[in-house]
Amino acid sequence: MIPLDTFARMVPQPHQIWDDLIDLSSAHYQHAIESYVERMSQMPGVLFIGQFGSINMPGVSDIDLLVLVEDDRHSAAEALSQEIVQALPSGPYMFWHPASIIPLSLWQPGRVLHTFSQLRALWGDRTLIDAAEQPHRPLETLSAIIWNGYFWRVALKLRYDKHPLRLLLLVINNLGQGAAAYYRILNRPDESESILKWGKTIRSQITAASGPRRAALALDALAQAMHFLHAADWDLQTWWLDEAWERRPPYSDVIRPRSAGKHIVIEFTHTLDEPGWSPMRTARRVSWKLKRIPYRLTFPSCYPLTANLIRGAFDAYHGSPPFDALAVPWQNAVATYTESMEAFHRYMRDHDSQSKELDELWRRVWNTLA
Repeated sequence: MIPLDTFARMVPQPHQIWDDLIDLSSAHYQHAIESYVERMSQMPGVLFIGQFGSINMPGVSDIDLLVLVEDDRHSAAEALSQEIVQALPSGPYMFWHPASIIPLSLWQPGRVLHTFSQLRALWGDRTLIDAAEQPHRPLETLSAIIWNGYFWRVALKLRYDKHPLRLLLLVINNLGQGAAAYYRILNRPDESESILKWGKTIRSQITAASGPRRAALALDALAQAMHFLHAADWDLQTWWLDEAWERRPPYSDVIRPRSAGKHIVIEFTHTLDEPGWSPMRTARRVSWKLKRIPYRLTFPSCYPLTANLIRGAFDAYHGSPPFDALAVPWQNAVATYTESMEAFHRYMRDHDSQSKELDELWRRVWNTLA
């Protein structure tokens, strides 16, 4: 397993972080949510407003809201949502991402592509969300792998630019939530809860610190969160190889070194003790261009194989593993996931949609699969 100090060399330097935290209370968040619901619920065509995620650290946490609307009111609802957020005191800060405005016809596919964890009703017809089918374990696993792949992409690129402190705190939370999700899937609730408690504790320590100490603590925590998720990656991989595949996936399909940045090279393999690409060969290939030896990370094959299976349904992606090697429940999960992506793509095409939010969700998933 990759030691913690290796991840510590992959995070930004303290001078790349600036402190942008705002002192807010739970009351500020509650007022923002109530004001949003009051205005949004008055719009014709809005069917349901709910909240997902949690606000366990005011001033760091963001507000995650879901709004279900009639299809022909989607564009107008997005515009009103943005207007409401901009008018709220510290609205754009508390709404780090825009509220998720989902057309009713995309609610079931949206439930597949987005976790909407801990979703609870704030206003409207709750039967709409109760009627949606809950993702089963294989589908939940595919979604977790894809989202954690996205979080890895974000985390490994942080070292190449300057960032606000709050972004680091949100990424730390996402990485911890990703590791916890894997352990929930593995029916290891104690480990899942332990990581979530660590995340809450460390973010409290960071916000309680002052001056340069805040950035230093945040960078240490970012390395630790990456270390936690990498360990969870491999714990999931062991179960996934036995659970998802009727026949072992072909080895040649998963050894694909890819660059995650100027000096980080990622390779994929089934198990850590299997031979992969030669370190010297990989290092020479990259250092020939960059004149320096890169950091190298070995990730489990669940990432590229999941991506190849789903992309293969769209464009006969080169190197896609054989679909029929999967166990039947996992074949069904892949089919459901690809159908959900197709539903989003079809909606945006048929409605000539210029929705930034729908397009962002689609592209975030698609680019991660790439």
